[in-house]
Amino acid sequence: MAMFVNFASYNMRGFGQGHFQLLEVCKGHDIIGIQEHWLPDCDLNKITSLHDEFVVVAKSAMSDKLQPGFLRGRPFGGLALLFRKSVIAECKLIGVATNCRCLAVMIRLHTGRHFLLM
Repeated sequence: MAMFVNFASYNMRGFGQGHFQLLEVCKGHDIIGIQEHWLPDCDLNKITSLHDEFVVVAKSAMSDKLQPGFLRGRPFGGLALLFRKSVIAECKLIGVATNCRCLAVMIRLHTGRHFLLM
């Protein structure tokens, strides 16, 4: 039996201005790669709890910049992968590049097939 999985990639240019469009992208896709959400670690729950039908793996690119206390300049970076719960059985974070430019996740579909997404 064939199973089709719809993928999308979306550059948010900031969660504040891009989250409404992300909700629209969620309607027609099963796996969504997000770039440039600009969220710090303390606000990642905004993306992880955005949609009940998705499991989310998200990382902030600003962790090192915010450790001293304040962000100088504008927010930047950030990656996330959203997986529709009805399609995937399991997801496991494999790793994140030190500069948060690459996120690797191993997923297992309900069909039993495994994929490494980066």
